[in-house]
Amino acid sequence: MEIPVAIEPLINEQLASGRYESIEILLHDALTILKDQQDDDLEELRAMLQEGLDEIERGETLPAEEVFAELRALQASYRNNHSA
Repeated sequence: MEIPVAIEPLINEQLASGRYESIEILLHDALTILKDQQDDDLEELRAMLQEGLDEIERGETLPAEEVFAELRALQASYRNNHSA
């Protein structure tokens, strides 16, 4: 496996710290952390989706026209504040 040059210093730093005995252990830990983070992100997304579905069931919705009007106003405000 080839290691991209851009991340070699980070890998070498981690190995030099003594925390990891090998690149294999470092990669295992890094991938485990990444998977845990992705799982957490998916769980959070599912909770947000369920919250939205629950709000719909309770009738806590806004008319689409109102939502789009608010979005257009936000967009106009952003353009006005960020124009050159």
